[in-house]
Amino acid sequence: MMQNSTEPLVSIVTVCYNAEGTIEQTIRSVINQTYPKIEYIIIDGKSTDNTLEIINYYRSAISQVVSERDDGIYDAMNKGIGLAHGDFIGIINADDWYEEKAVEQVVNIWKNEGNEAEVITGQINFFENQEYLYSSHKKPMEIIWEEMPISHPSTFIQKKIYDKFGRYNTEYKIAADYDFVFRLYINGVKFCISDEKFSNFRVGGISTTKKKMLLMEDEEIIKKNMLACPNMPMVIKALENKMKQRYIYEANRKDLLTALDMGIDYTNQDIYIFGCGYWGRELLRIFDINSVLVKGIIDNNHFYWGKKIGNNEITSPDILIGTKGKVIIAMWKHAEEVIEQLQNLNRNMQWITLEKYIEKIMKNVRNAV
Repeated sequence: MMQNSTEPLVSIVTVCYNAEGTIEQTIRSVINQTYPKIEYIIIDGKSTDNTLEIINYYRSAISQVVSERDDGIYDAMNKGIGLAHGDFIGIINADDWYEEKAVEQVVNIWKNEGNEAEVITGQINFFENQEYLYSSHKKPMEIIWEEMPISHPSTFIQKKIYDKFGRYNTEYKIAADYDFVFRLYINGVKFCISDEKFSNFRVGGISTTKKKMLLMEDEEIIKKNMLACPNMPMVIKALENKMKQRYIYEANRKDLLTALDMGIDYTNQDIYIFGCGYWGRELLRIFDINSVLVKGIIDNNHFYWGKKIGNNEITSPDILIGTKGKVIIAMWKHAEEVIEQLQNLNRNMQWITLEKYIEKIMKNVRNAV
């Protein structure tokens, strides 16, 4: 790639394994960046499909390719970081892809910040296959005590930060990026969070087992760092919420229906999910796994109306007018506004918040043990 010695070198690392269906889009998003001074490194886990053939087609535009067995995704990321020479390092994996001006925007932000920003991060678009779902929004770093505040594919970290604070802890199989960002945050590393969207993330079908593992790793990471938090009640509440959320992945069909005060035969009672964001989609997936039928998915954002999640079409809340059934408010926060809206739409409609629903599931699962 074209070099300009007056500009910082940015290293991009892509980790992949058997990614023949998506790797080309990832590669093209890197080599077509508007910023010229990029070192591109691909770490392949010894793919057995056509991934390497696709990589080799673009080999002239790639700085280094390594294909060997690894000990998981974070081990592969660490290999790529070790090979990088750039002032900044970005990691974009084989299911994701960059916006065309992402690296240029990162460099401009770094310059505008007086070259002081040590971590530059932006927002991310979420896709299902190639269909746009929604975008992240800017969050303060302080919420790190409750959740990962930044999007890893949209994050660029100075190489000197990796040199100083180490790399990803491979003991964590799913949340090592959360652990690493936590490490930087409590050590006073300067983050710069942009409203710009740098990358795109393809929503995958992560298994229930891995979801439980992710929540357990999140809990462990928060506990490890909690003494550094100035707001201990907030941390304790966050840990309680993580623990509660794990139980929904242990629930069976009976647990799910009992928590809604429904019997196994619920054909005369309709279930609606309010909210098509992360938790709305998770609930729908869990219900589908357990053969629990959902009457409708509801959202206030008209952008989603008419779109589908699986076989369920997203509709306006007006569908609840004059109907009977139960609504699960699939939001971990800000449920109060939806409750008021539901009461105005249909006072006969029964509703339950996500937090209360998961608490009832947790009780059912515990009682069954």
